[in-house]
Amino acid sequence: APDPEDDSRTISSAFYLSFGLCALMGFTGLMVVMTMLKVLGKVARPRSERAENVFVEIRALLCQASSQHRQTIDACRVFAVLPMFWLVQNQFMSNVMFQLQWTNLPQSIPPEFFNNINTIAMLVTLVLLRSAVGRWQFMPSQKPRMLMGFAVVALSIVYCLIAQLEIEARGYFTVTDDYVLRQKQTALSAWVLVPPYVGSGIASALIEPTTLEAAFQRAPCTHKSLVMALYLLAASMSGWLGIAFAPLATPQTLKVMYGVMCTILSGSALAWCASKFEDSDDCSGSDRSLPEVAES
Repeated sequence: APDPEDDSRTISSAFYLSFGLCALMGFTGLMVVMTMLKVLGKVARPRSERAENVFVEIRALLCQASSQHRQTIDACRVFAVLPMFWLVQNQFMSNVMFQLQWTNLPQSIPPEFFNNINTIAMLVTLVLLRSAVGRWQFMPSQKPRMLMGFAVVALSIVYCLIAQLEIEARGYFTVTDDYVLRQKQTALSAWVLVPPYVGSGIASALIEPTTLEAAFQRAPCTHKSLVMALYLLAASMSGWLGIAFAPLATPQTLKVMYGVMCTILSGSALAWCASKFEDSDDCSGSDRSLPEVAES
């Protein structure tokens, strides 16, 4: 007899695949329709205002759009580090949820409650950065901010690795991955795992807004939607990459997972250091200049 769980997984996979294809086709179709409407708007002008050769005007319009697309894609190269960062973040948070089940966490408090610490830490970090800009006129540039975010995540992973070693020193895992305390041993305190959640929130506040800031500063104003589309594409890529790490998400291989995450994070940080990314404090888009207002 067919397994109902397998059928539900097949239906779920088909749903998400069809949803992704429809979203991609919808975005592509919208871009084509917008381009055609803009071209038709140029062609439908009065004859006296038309160029002598309509095809030359259409070609110039398409070349301009192509140039702006290239500029936008070049500005969004900063998103290349996000799939790896989100992959590490998601796996890291999932592993911490596992570890919380092996501590003395009260049954009245679900492990998901600790996710609020992540959000609060991220909001507090953003407020502090904003206060630093407003009060002391000080803000680290974009590249150091992202490197600090990578460093915070790496320290949090090392902290969780030490916590995992302490958990295994107090107990052991059975064949069915059940955690059993050794004699005369007590479970590790759940509050020991609060610092990794704080570090994850700080890293998210340093990296994610910085990448969006860098992309929006360099992309043309008329292509903000393309920036967000590429940002969401990076998010979806991290989800697909996470499927490859699913076999490592077990108690027996948790230490190996932490080592793999540190390796990926170190490689991403080194690639970011070696990149030719230059900080930009001003808007450099080709169509960013505001019209000058004549003084009366």
